[in-house]
Amino acid sequence: MYGSSESPELGIEGLNKFLGNFISPPYNIVIAGHPGSGKTTMASTICYSNALKGRKCLYISLQEDKEKLYEYMSKLGLNLKEAESRGGSALCGHRLIFVPLHPARGFIRLGGVRGHPKHPTS
Repeated sequence: MYGSSESPELGIEGLNKFLGNFISPPYNIVIAGHPGSGKTTMASTICYSNALKGRKCLYISLQEDKEKLYEYMSKLGLNLKEAESRGGSALCGHRLIFVPLHPARGFIRLGGVRGHPKHPTS
């Protein structure tokens, strides 16, 4: 969501009023909490709301698969697939970019990022 001079759209009216002027660009939003506390829903809502306004959002997941996440969020009325495809065909033209980093699948190792098993960086 970098590049905008405005505060981010959080997608939750009360939260926008509460934090709207507190977050100023450039910004990164990290959401942490216990299992089941709504982190995924909140992060998806923030990215979706900003993508609809033409702002870019990078969603990095350490757990969710893209297809499962998109399917689950569509049930909540968030069409992440559409938001991702808006803005062009090149990676830098997309408004929503989803990056899966799954430790169990060998994408990360302690001490640094290793890369995908089929395309190792070391």
